[in-house]
Amino acid sequence: YSMAVAPDGKTLYVTTDTPPGRDGFLASVSLATHTVSRRTRVGLDPVSVAVTPNGRTGYVANVASNTVTAINLATGTAVKSIKVGKAPVTLAITPDGKTVYVADFGTDTVTPISTATNTAGKAIQVGLAPNNLVITPDGKTVYASIGGASTVTPISTATGTVGKAIKVVAHPTMLVLSHDGKALYVANSSAVTPVSTATN
Repeated sequence: YSMAVAPDGKTLYVTTDTPPGRDGFLASVSLATHTVSRRTRVGLDPVSVAVTPNGRTGYVANVASNTVTAINLATGTAVKSIKVGKAPVTLAITPDGKTVYVADFGTDTVTPISTATNTAGKAIQVGLAPNNLVITPDGKTVYASIGGASTVTPISTATGTVGKAIKVVAHPTMLVLSHDGKALYVANSSAVTPVSTATN
């Protein structure tokens, strides 16, 4: 379902599913040998993985468990299962590594998680069926694509408040930021909408 590369480039992390009703796993793959070195049990139907900038902690969104699993990547130990909104589908971590944001598709929210304590903060209402997240390089804004409203919602990381919804292509599913953070590209299955972040 999802992959992430460790900041040092040595390990690929891959979520792997199992038959319905059984926990999934996060597989650690050595990029030097292309072999699986470890499998860590997570929750039901893991669909997204993100790694902190320091490479110490991985987070896996478990869509059928309504949880995010925090994993000590040095030991491969699942250290905590964090309850979030329904059907968490996407994760994004701030550049300073202090906060994980989770798109809760089933409750129309984005939930922040403190990486210092692995606790969830107050869920932020963003619109119908959020499905993807990106964070600006300065860490000040999270953008959430809102599939059910065909918009993108900006969120201030400092205050947790949402800005004005930006109308984009129908049913957006993919977000990409330019390296300087000045342009946001929003895509669905057939079109791409460029958005200037300077006005949001």
